[in-house]
Amino acid sequence: MLVGLLWLNQGVAVLALKKAGVDLQILKSEIEKGCPRGDMSIEAIRMPYDKSVKLCLALGMREMKSLSNSNFGTEHILLGIMRYGAGVAARELNIRGLTLISVREHVRDVKIEESKKGANQASVPTPASVTPAAGAPVAPDAGAAHL
Repeated sequence: MLVGLLWLNQGVAVLALKKAGVDLQILKSEIEKGCPRGDMSIEAIRMPYDKSVKLCLALGMREMKSLSNSNFGTEHILLGIMRYGAGVAARELNIRGLTLISVREHVRDVKIEESKKGANQASVPTPASVTPAAGAPVAPDAGAAHL
């Protein structure tokens, strides 16, 4: 999941990792080295999530709620990965000195910076019919609450 976030190169998760001083290209490369390359056929892409992915997403939902956020974003996936603590991505982040607590702090700092930027841009009129941008936060799936 983290490689996917790094590939997108946008969102609070990426900004938080950059703020932490992480070289995203090196991190992506190291994670890819530790994971076997999967089948990229259409059938493989439609495969259901495995248990660890579901758990990371559920833990990300808990992080979202504990931070009193209303939208599930890339930062919650990152926090879910860190809270899960197992797997190549969490190990590579730990090697770089990151912990769940430090990642939470970087996420908080990025969100504060983003809200300040938003407040400064609030006076700029926007069209009424704007569609959400790619990567915009998505409402959480109520079905994931049991995970």
